[in-house]
Amino acid sequence: MKMIRKTQIYAAMTILSVLLLSCKKEEPSLTHLITGDWEMEKMTINGQAVNVVIEIELEEDGDFQTALSANGGIFNYSGEWEVDEASGELELKYDVGTQGMVGSLLGAPFPVDEEKYEIELQGDEMNLQGVVVGIAVELELRKE
Repeated sequence: MKMIRKTQIYAAMTILSVLLLSCKKEEPSLTHLITGDWEMEKMTINGQAVNVVIEIELEEDGDFQTALSANGGIFNYSGEWEVDEASGELELKYDVGTQGMVGSLLGAPFPVDEEKYEIELQGDEMNLQGVVVGIAVELELRKE
């Protein structure tokens, strides 16, 4: 009888251990963490501050919209976004036939329909750094 009781206790402990270990909470992906609405705090191009306001909405379905306020006008952009989880890189692909946000600011003589940025994320603050048409671009954003 004691042997059966010990076996039952051992089996119960084994099952409990497996259940506790399988309930380990996974860390959210970078994609999940940056999904949402972001407002620019600061933008620099080649180290020089730029006087613009940018809002970016990164949607769960992989679409994005941006609104750029500059020179008294508001310019809207849209497309698809994707994060390379391994490298921590954000890629913005603008809709066909449109000039990208930074390409427009730079006055690029050719369509810049794709931008790539390295992501640094700390809480509700995100820093994006990249090179667009050979020019260093940095955006400091805060999650709304």
